[in-house]
Amino acid sequence: MAKKERSIGKLLGPVGKVLRVLPDSTELINKTIEETAPIISKELDSRRENKKLYRDVPEVVELDITRAKDILEDLGFITQEVLAKPMKKYQNKTAGEVVAISPKGKKAKIGSLIKLYYVDEQVISESRQRELPDVIGMNVEEAKEFLLNEGLKPVLKLATPHKKYAHTHENIVVDSDPKLDLFHKYVKTGSLIYLYYVNDYVVKQSKQLLEEKTVKETKPKKTLFFKHKK
Repeated sequence: MAKKERSIGKLLGPVGKVLRVLPDSTELINKTIEETAPIISKELDSRRENKKLYRDVPEVVELDITRAKDILEDLGFITQEVLAKPMKKYQNKTAGEVVAISPKGKKAKIGSLIKLYYVDEQVISESRQRELPDVIGMNVEEAKEFLLNEGLKPVLKLATPHKKYAHTHENIVVDSDPKLDLFHKYVKTGSLIYLYYVNDYVVKQSKQLLEEKTVKETKPKKTLFFKHKK
């Protein structure tokens, strides 16, 4: 019988060796599965329990802040009210409206904090900003009309005579307050804009100041002579 098995083994060659090893390998695999099954089962149970701790976060943006708080707190979340900073996109919102939440995920752990960003009347007012127009060099009446159409309130002021206005045409805006620069790019709707302009009198006075300055600069300077002591 043993001779017969050896002869079969020779015929099968390497395949015979694999067949002899397979029973041991199968037994080892079965043993490994039996040992790891409780661990895997425990991990799956843990994941199922963790899933129960999370809930969908309902969409509360655009709801009133009080209503949004009630909905989230009824689901077991903790809420915090945060006043949003003024932004142009909030200019048509309603006071007390939720404009954003944090975190933004669709699910959150029960008992976790959810911040509700909302706007009030002041934020909405400050959000209604306009780009500050550059009206310097425009006719004063045209500049006034332009600012009114932009929702701003122009106030006309006669400029003080200055030599730099000597060659300016009358009724031209020469300055404004606030003035468009790196620090002033936006203004609230309804803001006062002071327009400083020149008329015929200011231009004449400015020319006189320029002439006086020119005369002083062209007037020859006196040469001082010092007597030498003998």
